[in-house]
Parts: sequence; structure tokens; C-alpha cells
Amino acid sequence: MQAERTGYAEAIQSAVDALAHRLRRSVLVNDPMVRILYRSVHFGDEDPLRIRALLQRETGDDVVSYILDQGVADWLGPGRIPPHKALGMVHPRVCTPIRHPARGGGEMIGMIMMVDPEDSLSDPDLQLIRETAAEIAPLLFTGHGGDDQWALRDLLSRHSEVRREALAELSRYKRKQGFEHVTAVQLAVRSHDHETESVLSAGERMTLHETLSLLPGPRISATLHALSGTGASVVLGCRKPPPLGALTTEIERTISRFREATSGTSELIAGIGSPQRELPSAHVSARQAEVALDAVRRGLSTRAAVLWRDLGPMGVLLQLPRDVLVRSSLPHEMQTVVATVPFDELRRTLRVYLDHGGNGPAASEALHIHRTTLYYRLGRISELTGLDLADGGTRLSLHLGLAMLELIETEEARLDHSLDGWMPQDQLSE
Repeated sequence: MQAERTGYAEAIQSAVDALAHRLRRSVLVNDPMVRILYRSVHFGDEDPLRIRALLQRETGDDVVSYILDQGVADWLGPGRIPPHKALGMVHPRVCTPIRHPARGGGEMIGMIMMVDPEDSLSDPDLQLIRETAAEIAPLLFTGHGGDDQWALRDLLSRHSEVRREALAELSRYKRKQGFEHVTAVQLAVRSHDHETESVLSAGERMTLHETLSLLPGPRISATLHALSGTGASVVLGCRKPPPLGALTTEIERTISRFREATSGTSELIAGIGSPQRELPSAHVSARQAEVALDAVRRGLSTRAAVLWRDLGPMGVLLQLPRDVLVRSSLPHEMQTVVATVPFDELRRTLRVYLDHGGNGPAASEALHIHRTTLYYRLGRISELTGLDLADGGTRLSLHLGLAMLELIETEEARLDHSLDGWMPQDQLSE
């Protein structure tokens, strides 16, 4: 394997040197985070930024943000990056994305970067750069251990054949080691006011990538992560069955690091699935993590990281289509309660009583009321509704209905809040 990778590296370096000599310009090949992977001989066209990057082997976060904010990840061919003298970028750059070779021009896996002081690269020159990027793409993809981003996304796919191909790809590059037990985490970035989730900015992508790179800890033997438009998917690998409390602590640390790195302007929220045996079952944990993340999004928890196992029946209800979770879908018994029991105190009493399996002493203790008060309230509910609270079927319908109602009311409140300040267009024009 090492010999194969050395061969790929030599082929990439040869292509870089050939391009540099043809155009008589220095050439860099960077990874998607603008870190230098390959460089040609120099032709005297370096500016302070290029010299610093070559000497220190890093570009600097401010420069990375500036380059990525130009939208290079979406470019289909060579494009120009204007100079930025405050960053030491005295001359403009021509940047050409190197794209995943098997995905129809999809994910950017690297970039060719050249200094172009006098804007003198001709159309044939740009075509040569484009052809070199296409030549390098399969070598870069294969020689650098595959694209974990795509492999992980495929590993978590709902389609078994796609998952099998991803496992084969990860095996080829020995990326399955340390994943005897796997736990999936789904992450999303939202604004500090909890109002919006939007496509990650270049700075947020860079910060999230760097934050996730710090994840392996004492109990985590390996990780895979893939950034998405609004967050990331992560698979944590452990050699022994992981204590979920410890994994949750690691994720909460990651959330804190991200908040600090963004100075509190953005925050990370997380859903954590249940541990599974080995990578072929990672997609099961990932589905659970998606549901747990949705619970945070909907405001069903005040915590930024939620475990699937803590959702209970709510984890099932969250998977129902939103157009099903409406008041008309509530069980008949619950609709009766809604129509005849106007007091929130009585409904809360009923919920706590059912949450404790109909155990009166435990429910009264949880409510901080005397047992006599509890039974009075339950009797009042039976009187208002005509329901027999001792009947098992009635209890099941009411318990399910109360959980559904919590989801429905949370969604109604969210929609009401989103409409605050909204006014019909005809009124705005008056």
C-alpha cells in the first residue's frame, strides 16, 4: 500500500512539475482546506504570502477564509482570486478546483493554485491547467487514502448496495481499524439566537472541520466525519463498548470548542445514536442520531446534545410525517381531554401519573403534592371526561396522545414565532 501511494505521489508531482515548466510559473496543489500537498520548483513569482506558506507549511486561517469565501468550491474551472495586500497576497491567484473523479464533477478534493501577477495566462494556458486538474484528480483521490467525506456519506446511506461499496473503499485504505463499536453523531450549526440554520460559511466549515479533527479522545479510537451544507455526520469508533455518558461528554466538549472558536456567533447542536457493532451497522446509529437532532431542533430539549435512547416513545413520534402530527390525529380519548379539561395543572398531573406507570406514590412525589391531592385531580379528570383511568387501553391512548400533543404544541409555537412581525403584502404597501 505504501508503495502504491508513493507511486501516486510521484505521478502527481510529475504532473505538477510538467505544468510549471510549460507555463514557467510556480504551481501548488492544495487540499480543500488550502493546505499545501505538492509544489513545483520556483520561478520567481512568489509574493510574501506564498513565501510564508512555503516556509511555515500553512497559509493561515484568515487567508483560508478569504480564499474559500470566493466560492472556489463551486467553481467548474479556473477562476481568479483578487489580491489582498493586508494578508500578504500582493498578486492575484488563479485557482482551479480538483474534483472527485467518479462523481460527475462533484465534491472538491483539492485545488491547483498559481500566482498570476500580470493577468497574462491565456485561454490555452487555462485549458492546460484544467486538463492537469483532471489528470491529477484520480491520483489525488486514490493516493491520499480515498475521500472519507464521500465514503462516510455512502456508508450511512439507506441503500445497502451503496453501503457495501463504501465499506469496500474504507477497507482498501485500512480505514476500518478501531471501529469495533460505532456510534453516529449528527451535527447542525445554527445561529446563536437558535432561530436559523443556514448553509455553512467558509469560516464555519473550516472551524467545524478543525474542531472535529480534535475528537479522538481516551475512549475514542478512530473517527470519520463528513461535512454537509448545514453541519456534519460523524462516526466514533471504540474498541470496547463505549459508555454513552463519556461519549456525550466528548461531544459537549466539541460543542463548547466550536462556540468558543466562533466567538458565540454560531452554535453546534447534536443528536447521538446508540452504539452498534462495527461499521456495517453505523447507518442504524445514524438514523437514530438524525431523530435525536430533530428533537433539539424542535425545542424538545434544552440540551445541545441529545441521546436517542433518552427520547423514549418521542423517538418514534418524531419519525412521523409532520402532516400526521396534527390535532385531528390525536386518539379519541386525548381529544376528549383537550375538549373537556381546560386546566394545564390537571393535564400535567395526568402526564406525570402516566409517565410513572400509574404509580400514585411516585407520581405524587414527582409533583410535590400529597397523594390525596393526586387522587382528587385524577378523579376530577375522570369526572370531566367520562374516561376510566384504570383501563389499560385508555391509559395507552392518553399517554400516546399527551406525547403527540407536546410535539404538536411545540411545532405550533415555532410556527407562530416565525410569523411574528409578518404582515400580508397588501398591508405592507398601504
